[in-house]
Amino acid sequence: MKTFPTYLLDRTKLKDSHTLAVYRANGGYKALEQVLKKPCTPDQVTQVVKDSGLRGRGGAGFPTGMKWGFMPDPKKDPRPRYLAVNADESEPGTCKDRVLMEKDPHGLIEGCLIAAYAMRLSTVYIYVRGEYRVSYDRVAAAIEEARKANLLGKNILGTDFTCEMWMHKGAGAYICGEETGLMESLEGKRGHPRPKPPFPAGSGLWKSPTTVNNVESLFNAPYIVERGADWFKALGTPKSTGNFLCGVSGHVNKPGVYEVPFGLTAREILEEFAGGVWKGRKLKAWFPGGSSCGMLPASMIDTVMDHEGTKNAGSMFGTGAMIILDETASVAQIMEVTLRFYDHESCGQCSQCREGTQWLHQIFKRIARGAGKQEDIELMSSLANGMAPGKTICALSDAAAIPTRARAPSAGSLVGTTATATVARASRPTTLIDQAEVAWTFGIPNVAWPKAPNSPKGTSAPPITRSPTCSRNCRARRYSPSPWRTPSAHARMPPTATATIPSTKFICTSRPSHVVGSMTSIQYHTIAPSHPVTISATDGSAYPAGRSSAHQRSTASAGRPERLKSCPMSAMPTSHKPPPSTKSPSPVRP
Repeated sequence: MKTFPTYLLDRTKLKDSHTLAVYRANGGYKALEQVLKKPCTPDQVTQVVKDSGLRGRGGAGFPTGMKWGFMPDPKKDPRPRYLAVNADESEPGTCKDRVLMEKDPHGLIEGCLIAAYAMRLSTVYIYVRGEYRVSYDRVAAAIEEARKANLLGKNILGTDFTCEMWMHKGAGAYICGEETGLMESLEGKRGHPRPKPPFPAGSGLWKSPTTVNNVESLFNAPYIVERGADWFKALGTPKSTGNFLCGVSGHVNKPGVYEVPFGLTAREILEEFAGGVWKGRKLKAWFPGGSSCGMLPASMIDTVMDHEGTKNAGSMFGTGAMIILDETASVAQIMEVTLRFYDHESCGQCSQCREGTQWLHQIFKRIARGAGKQEDIELMSSLANGMAPGKTICALSDAAAIPTRARAPSAGSLVGTTATATVARASRPTTLIDQAEVAWTFGIPNVAWPKAPNSPKGTSAPPITRSPTCSRNCRARRYSPSPWRTPSAHARMPPTATATIPSTKFICTSRPSHVVGSMTSIQYHTIAPSHPVTISATDGSAYPAGRSSAHQRSTASAGRPERLKSCPMSAMPTSHKPPPSTKSPSPVRP
């Protein structure tokens, strides 16, 4: 195993590391004293952080010192200014900030004070994820300890520097991890991200200059100030300096949070720190930096873990949280769970995100249950291209689309290939789905239903059953004795089939409320006698036979049946019409 200097987690191994006494006994607050009593000017502190090359550890990797430098000159802009600490660690697979807040909260406080001094501000808000109860309590207790020791409040350490610090607990919304959504929540509003510009440095909290920094980013500041920019640059790579906290989870022998320098390969982290893939199994795929990053195949496990290396591999570094999947994992199920999360967490402001996350979730849900279609690949690509990159107010839409848009260099390097199969147009980038699963879920051709016994001249009539997914308020259920739907035994049926309906029937194509756009409208469709239609055995949608595959992809594949000829109420059997309305007619406007 390679040896390298560590500093981020050194104090966390000590007993009572969260207390002020242990923190000060191990060099705590010396960097703050150096800044205040040497003294250093705010510009000098900012320049040291710039020179160190410290990049944000919250996911975007933006240079921290440069972000501090965006704050306006207080002589020209007298508005109050704020620092908001993003401790809303909600990215799936990420848990590094929790370790720092629970075991070394004074390190965060000292980093906040140095940042506040550098940006000439006097108020800091720490926004903690609502589920992090222990983290919240530890940081709150540390703030009280620091205040009693004259390390927080007025005239800190006997100087003119004054700074107050306040805690705020989130309500479990993933979207509040986005900096402008976080600020909206701090102001007591719904956590809806704001359009940019204006950027937070110009108009943030209460329309005042604000900087938002991640916990780990601020945690690095005291070490940089005390030991110098050159020391920090000696760690890591030229463009990704220092150490970072790598959370490894999933199918590994030793999951946990490890301090490693930028520049190690993912294989080194997996095998030397996390103990390799568990149960002696082989690696199938992995996420390099949380679920928002593109999934990579096992063949790319030697990717260098820094911002440039992961980008060149077709993914991104993100939060540096590696999620490992072994050979038994279903990529389709992993994507279903991931998209269900983003579907649930979307704030709904942007139509691309609101509708796209729902569609993608429904498609992957169908694929994971073995009812996928070949057309789903193109449909997913089309949806993802409409969601990303940078087509919505915040990056949640990108986060949902990036794993779907993940690319492999060639069809031969797709993850977990366990069967010989080819991908259509393999020369172009292919969607990163397990090829063996694709062959299984998409490989059933479109065929007709088996010939019904004693059917005239080969007419194929599938068994029709009441749909278990019809809406409770479906009028067909209330007024028609048998709303028609395709078979519920989907596992034994092909994904689509062409059937000839021998007589006029009513087909209920109601959609559950969680499908496209939360729409619950009910449509009745009539099929003329012996009119051939194509009915999906997976969702009951119907569309005319003979339509092009592109048309089928745009309608049936996403659970959106094409509207056939609408059935007027007068065409329904008399005994099943709804009772006449008792409401008085609306007055006619002149």
